[in-house]
Amino acid sequence: MILVDTKGENCIVLSSGTNRLVSIDAETIDLIKHAKILMLQLEIAPEVVYEAIEIAASGGVPVLLNPAPAIVLKPEIYAKIDYLIPNETEATLLTGEQVKDIWTAEKAADTLLQRGVKNVIITLGAEGSLLATSESKTHIPTFKIEVVDTTGAGDAFIGGFASVLVEGKTVESALKLASAAGALAATKPGAQPSLPSRQELEIFLKHKTNSREVLF
Repeated sequence: MILVDTKGENCIVLSSGTNRLVSIDAETIDLIKHAKILMLQLEIAPEVVYEAIEIAASGGVPVLLNPAPAIVLKPEIYAKIDYLIPNETEATLLTGEQVKDIWTAEKAADTLLQRGVKNVIITLGAEGSLLATSESKTHIPTFKIEVVDTTGAGDAFIGGFASVLVEGKTVESALKLASAAGALAATKPGAQPSLPSRQELEIFLKHKTNSREVLF
C-alpha cells in the first residue's frame, strides 16, 4: 500500500508475500550469465540476491544493486557490485553517516567506495544525485518539475540509467537520462503508470535543461 502526502512524497507499506519464495534455478543462472547487466533490489530474500551477484560477478556481468528496502549487507559482497544506487535513507543505514545533503552524501560514498564498490550513485531527491568513483565525484542536479507523486521515481531513475548503460554509453550520459526519467515519473500519480517511455524522455530532454554538473 502506497501513501502519498500533500507534497507528493510517498511512504510504502510492504508485505513481502511470494517475493520471499523467489529462488534461482538453472534457467535463471543461464539468463544471468548471458545478461548485459544484472539489476537487483532487496525485496527478495538476501541470500538469493547474494547468489545472483556471485553468478554475475563470476561471469563478468555488471551488477547494479538498489539496496531497497535497506539492510546491512555482507561485507564481502560490496567488491562485486559495479553500481550501488541507494537513496539518502538507504545510504545512511549502510554507512552510519547521516545523509542529508551533498556533503554528507560524499562522506557516505567514500565509505562505500572503501568497501570495494566501483561506482556509487546516491540519489538525493530534489537535490539530484551524486556519482562517486575512486577518481572523482560529480553532482548531477535534477530537473525542475512540479511534483505530483514521487512513487516510482527511484525505479524510473534506475531503469533509465541501466537502459543507457547497456547501449554502451557513458555513466554520465546514463545519469542524464536517469535524472529525466525520475523527474518525469514524479509529475504523474501512481507507480507503473508514471514510468515514462523513451520517446517521452527524448522530448523532455529537448525542452528541459538542468544545471551544469559540478565536479569536485
